Amino acid sequence: TRLETIGFRGRCPNIEGFCTHLHDDPRRTWPCELRYEKEWAGRGGAIPPETLSAIERNEGGDRFFSCGLCAVPLLERAGVHALKIVGRGSETARKVAAVRAVAAMRAYGREAIPGPQDCAARGKALYRETFGRPCRPENCYFPEFRPGEEERAHDAGFLAGGFHSATARRPSMASSPAPPLAPDVPVSAALQTPLRGTPRRVTPAEMCFEYRYLGPGGEGIAGLPDGVGVALGSEYCVHLLPPAVRMAEVVREAAARRTPLLLLTPYFRDAELKASLPLFRAIPAGVQVDVAVNDWGALQTLHGLFPWMRLSIGRLLSGQKRDPRIGVSARLTEEGRMWHGEGIFSSPSARAYLAEAYGVAGYHVDDLPWSRPAPGDAGRDDGTLGIPACPGARPSMAVGREAGAAFLFVHVPHAIVTVSDACPWIGGVSSASVASCPRPCRNGHVLLREPSMGGDLLQKGKARFTFRDPGETGSLGSPGAGAVVTYPDLP
Repeated sequence: TRLETIGFRGRCPNIEGFCTHLHDDPRRTWPCELRYEKEWAGRGGAIPPETLSAIERNEGGDRFFSCGLCAVPLLERAGVHALKIVGRGSETARKVAAVRAVAAMRAYGREAIPGPQDCAARGKALYRETFGRPCRPENCYFPEFRPGEEERAHDAGFLAGGFHSATARRPSMASSPAPPLAPDVPVSAALQTPLRGTPRRVTPAEMCFEYRYLGPGGEGIAGLPDGVGVALGSEYCVHLLPPAVRMAEVVREAAARRTPLLLLTPYFRDAELKASLPLFRAIPAGVQVDVAVNDWGALQTLHGLFPWMRLSIGRLLSGQKRDPRIGVSARLTEEGRMWHGEGIFSSPSARAYLAEAYGVAGYHVDDLPWSRPAPGDAGRDDGTLGIPACPGARPSMAVGREAGAAFLFVHVPHAIVTVSDACPWIGGVSSASVASCPRPCRNGHVLLREPSMGGDLLQKGKARFTFRDPGETGSLGSPGAGAVVTYPDLP
């Protein structure tokens, strides 16, 4: 298999695979480059200064200056076949300069066989020659080649807030063994209710099952109404996952109340996934816990290590596009607009493969005005797909639960638009650069407003959301929803 990577110009501040922004502005001004009006909602009277500074560094940034030169020799040595240079529509002189820079770095790597430090020194020098300015963190494709940059950012004040260097021992999940379940709690018997997996027709009551998000650690289960499940964890940050000890506590408490659980998980780096394994080991076989997966590597790992675990595809992998611009764009036809509401869950063949290969039986989606069934699915015209909708539902997002069909977890009212690896609440550095985090993002969020967006964005931690009024989307009446995940506050 030939591998290629994007490595020169065009770097997006968001994780491109998780970004659902619409890029159709005729002025070629993308949502990640706009300057937003900002408003703080949270503790204190203003946006924390380091958070505001980190957000503003990406606004109005020129992606022309993005660079990954330092990594070129090592990428080629690792077997990468091609490095993509963004900007085929730019001026010829710019394209020639870019090709020359990459070719020079490639020649250096072949002649000198340099190590990472030498690559970084040569890459930075070549960057200055090419652009006439030093490289900057927000323009770097491979921050691993900027040793010490993020540590200095932490020394500016974040360590005092409770952060620890990424080289420090991780005390959170890996070193916290899960206590055994109490012998008097019949977990299997308490939590075995047929929420999915059977080919029978589903009743309207089952279609409207609710999970309520209770924060990263699932606090407050005792206050939930009867029949409401618990959602906990995070879809966008590994530092917002519960420790293994807490997960075991939640499982026991939920079992005693006969309350189903939904664990939301983010994308992982290799070391982060390894450190999180005790969390998953705290979920015993046979309990009613659904795990939402937002990382293909995690899906493969969890299915291999815990074949009994009930896995579902999370919102970051669903393929839906949620940018509020989609609803107001004059360049989209109604057919084109509705296409943006589809995703991997819309494909019968994809659902069949994921069910067979990884046991996937559920998909997490947002209830969007432009959502609809996929071409070829039964019930496309009436939105029912042969299953009863919840009372008062609008026909938009039904996906059947007959053999080979999908079970939908519909999240309301906050749709996740994009995720970045750099967290403004820790100064705009990668969340992977800290081994533990005091979670300052839980103190509030930033409202981002710009007229061309068609709606406000809400930033919390590394993620940006948009709010959809439950009255507009049907909320618990979303058709085809096997379960609805509700958020009392921004997750």
